[in-house]
Amino acid sequence: MTATKNPLPYLDSLGPSDSGETLSFPDYFHALSEMSVYEHFKQSIDYLYENYNISLDFNNKISPDSSPIFRDIFYQEFENSHHKIESGVSAMNCEEDIESKLSFVFQNDFLQHIFPRAVTWMACIKLLIEHGSTEKAWSSMLHYKEVEHNIRQLMDLEEENHRAKLASINGRKNYDYLIPLKRHFVSLLSLSKPIGGWKFMTEACSKLAPEVYSYYEKSSVKEKRRHDLQQIETKLYNWLNYDPECKSVFEENCKKNSSRSTK
Repeated sequence: MTATKNPLPYLDSLGPSDSGETLSFPDYFHALSEMSVYEHFKQSIDYLYENYNISLDFNNKISPDSSPIFRDIFYQEFENSHHKIESGVSAMNCEEDIESKLSFVFQNDFLQHIFPRAVTWMACIKLLIEHGSTEKAWSSMLHYKEVEHNIRQLMDLEEENHRAKLASINGRKNYDYLIPLKRHFVSLLSLSKPIGGWKFMTEACSKLAPEVYSYYEKSSVKEKRRHDLQQIETKLYNWLNYDPECKSVFEENCKKNSSRSTK
């Protein structure tokens, strides 16, 4: 039986341009329609492997030294499922096994659940192709594509969450160098308080800022980043408002029964 010619136009055109030329280029729809189910399968399994590795890199619970081992597990589990299904084990059973072996790399709960389903569809499609069941392979590919669409959306969330965590970690690291100054400030809140205690936060900050700044000028903190006296005083005020330790020590040493102590 001779193959039917593809009725979709091979070329699209753009023009004519100012020079009178018409540009021709391959039509996107024609190109995709020419792909075999096996080519779609290869493209899809590569996509899953790529995103498995992306989430593996995002997972800070996995040490870099062990990452190569976990990268190999993806194809090992895929091939194991393919052979199990071929030997008569149900695809649903294989999906459960894949979930127990691969899902831990993902942060998103729904992604942990649907990624194994996508890998299971790939194992089914490979087996159908190998046994010449092209029509059933295409049908299975449609179901896989529905799952892949969800994975693409969830991977965007996975990346956003990863970036947010990195920003939080980096933010904490950026301010770690100030810990010696904060400890000195905490001690001064107790040791240098006026008789009767602090009346206002602003009073404590303005009085203690020169002492903290003097400490800063003599310490190694100065080598990390430059600050002037006004910037130091601003940091003291922020600590009193937002740092639990500083806020607690201030409240212990402020003037009792003063409704204005937080000003």
